[in-house]
Amino acid sequence: GTIACAPQEVQFSKSFDEGFQICTKRFFDVTWPVQKLLNIGREKTLKKHLKIINEFAKDIIHKKKEHFKRLQQKKLNKSGNDENLKERYDLMSLF
Repeated sequence: GTIACAPQEVQFSKSFDEGFQICTKRFFDVTWPVQKLLNIGREKTLKKHLKIINEFAKDIIHKKKEHFKRLQQKKLNKSGNDENLKERYDLMSLF
């Protein structure tokens, strides 16, 4: 449940905040394209943070897909159709 994924959420939150700060500093640092090209400095750090953010998002999408599949199967077992099933879900259900 929620407590089990708390460390992952904290790591995501920290990476999101740090990544945002690095991106904001790009406005004042004319060397960021070179740093990105050479994978050094803040751009190297940003790459690590983006990896954490992407893994977190992919995990959420995967869990949502699995949840939707289970609900869809349960609905099909009960009624034989899934007309209203997709109408009850949020944007993440589309992935």
